[in-house]
Amino acid sequence: MIDSTGYILPKKALNQLYLSRLPMFAVGLIIAPLLGLSTVAVMFKTTTLLVVLVAGLYFYTKQYKWVYLSSKGIQGLNPRGGKVVIKWGDPITLKPISVFFGIKGLALQLEKNRGTLFIPTSIATTAEFQSNLNRVAPQNHPLREVSNNAL
Repeated sequence: MIDSTGYILPKKALNQLYLSRLPMFAVGLIIAPLLGLSTVAVMFKTTTLLVVLVAGLYFYTKQYKWVYLSSKGIQGLNPRGGKVVIKWGDPITLKPISVFFGIKGLALQLEKNRGTLFIPTSIATTAEFQSNLNRVAPQNHPLREVSNNAL
């Protein structure tokens, strides 16, 4: 979208997303060798590989823009990861959902199932997003009401 503003996950939400998985990872590292599912050497190699992969994914997610706002509409991902563009005049319905590894957000669904756009709650509730939304979205757009009520 031309002249659009992109939004990344706020740092607090991003850290919470990754840190919430840490206990499960640690339990797996402790239990697997005890159950004979793996040797310590294999676990060390696996752990090293996973740490490198997760660190790379963290830094990618840290700079990934989930949603774009412009004077023409909003662009982002659908719950399956494909790109969706919704123009401000398109009729939509809103519903809360949890997708993308447990990230909570809103689904903006076009009528007649022509597409669904996902907006993380942690983005939709930021002052910057709300300010820009109020600037570019029509006065009667349903997303303005939800966003202004802080989800």
